[in-house]
Amino acid sequence: MNILQMVEQKGITPKRVSSNKGGEYHSSCPACGGGDRFHIWPTQGEDGSFWCRNCDKAGDAVAYLRLYEGMACSAAHATLGRVCTSSTCSKIGRCRQGAGGARREDGNTAAPVQHRGQKWTPSQAQAPESLWREHAEKLVASAHKALLASPDSLAYLAARGLPLEAVKRYSLGWLGKDNYRTREAWGLPTELKANGKSKKLYLPAGIVIPFHIEGQLHRLRIRRDVVTGDEPRYYWVPGSGNDVVVINPDARAFVVVESDLDGLMVDHAAGDLVGSVPLGTCSAKPKELAVQILRNSLAILVALDFEPRQNKQTGRIENPGGQATKWWLSNFPQARRWPTPVAKDPGEAYQVGVDIRTWVVAGLPPVMTMQSRGTHRVPQMLECLELKRSTKPVFDQTEMQILINDTFSRVFSQAPKGALEWLAQHCKDVVKHLSGIGREVDAAFETEDTSRLLRTLERWEKQHLSAWERHEKQ
Repeated sequence: MNILQMVEQKGITPKRVSSNKGGEYHSSCPACGGGDRFHIWPTQGEDGSFWCRNCDKAGDAVAYLRLYEGMACSAAHATLGRVCTSSTCSKIGRCRQGAGGARREDGNTAAPVQHRGQKWTPSQAQAPESLWREHAEKLVASAHKALLASPDSLAYLAARGLPLEAVKRYSLGWLGKDNYRTREAWGLPTELKANGKSKKLYLPAGIVIPFHIEGQLHRLRIRRDVVTGDEPRYYWVPGSGNDVVVINPDARAFVVVESDLDGLMVDHAAGDLVGSVPLGTCSAKPKELAVQILRNSLAILVALDFEPRQNKQTGRIENPGGQATKWWLSNFPQARRWPTPVAKDPGEAYQVGVDIRTWVVAGLPPVMTMQSRGTHRVPQMLECLELKRSTKPVFDQTEMQILINDTFSRVFSQAPKGALEWLAQHCKDVVKHLSGIGREVDAAFETEDTSRLLRTLERWEKQHLSAWERHEKQ
């Protein structure tokens, strides 16, 4: 339950006034009253945030429960199913929801702290209504046709690592202009403007990105073509479900990213090795179904945006993606921080020449990528082929995949710190060349040409080791 829903339970009806920060609502303050002085951002943070411009109370859902429901710290955290991780709370050492306590506080009972990876209890997801899904599916279909007829939009997606094949696979679409629909027709509650007229369902121009869960459309986002002011680039279509979507849920490992398009790009590049989890915002938390899938995985690579910036209010330098990563590491023992070697996210890294598949493989644990434990087998297999030139070698897909993973892991384990970043900045021609050889490896694998694959893989390794040496000499 977020702050907006908590306020509504008090008989107060907040009004949506803006799409700022994912949606902004105004209402009377539960404490000091007034008309529209209480501001709510239900999608900001884990369960929303608030601020009253009259009494100047502000905070997150925990603060709301303490200020307006009279709950103690432990009870507020227990109500939200959270663990207290505050470093400034004066009671964190004693609070049952904190890191070191095991007692009741102020007569309120809180759930006991569990072990790492199990101490947080996910909430249930809210699925979209069937009427909303019916209209949303029609929008997805028409937007997909429009995208296939838009060369500029297709070129943009191709530059983001999503060629035509991926566009069709993920049913991506495009709206060439802002659209408005009747909210009630989509099964959404009526909302009124300040003048008393009904609001329309707003669908901005941009890339339409549908996500399905168990075959049912669950979430619809639009990457806006044009953004003004503080508007978020990705627009969450009202009525969408609120679960975190897991792409390729049967995978044994997953990559957590922020951008929806980055999640699709990772799946397109390495979907046979990993699944991806596009959060939409670094503060989003998975619900029950997604958590069950993630907890059964062997590895989770957390690649949230590396984007240090200055907080306008405090003046401090913050990195929201880095902060959000701490939550993943504390709740999933198999998770590890795995930022891209250059740029702030996988999408930008791809655009400067980083081979996304190679980056993913390098982050996976040895149990998934290495069988020979560092033994260089490519020359040995080439030598065997030379002795059997008269016979066409049989292509063993499993053997070749293990060999590729083995080679990739070995080469990247030898990469000097900062080598990829330095090459991308100073030797773009080298990065382009290395990416080209990587594509040749993939092509040889797809055509099941054993001899070509082994020779190309050996060249791929030698060229990368040469690049590492070039970095060391600079």
